[in-house]
Amino acid sequence: MSIEEKHLLAEHAKRWAEFGPQIEAMRARELHEESEEDHRRAIAQVLAGPIESFLKGSRPDSGLVEQQRIFAKLRQTGV
Repeated sequence: MSIEEKHLLAEHAKRWAEFGPQIEAMRARELHEESEEDHRRAIAQVLAGPIESFLKGSRPDSGLVEQQRIFAKLRQTGV
């Protein structure tokens, strides 16, 4: 990492230390202002994708089956 990159990183950390608490306070206010229904909707959106994937099962073209074959071969060879 160059000196310039270290300087930029230090500046970013300094700004985050200054503004982080203010951002967190804003988030807390926003969450407090939302209704329970808003929270339920947000949770449903976050969980919709993983639940749908689980219900469908792994697709043959997802690469998961091939990945498991490779891992099995590696285990057999002791790698």
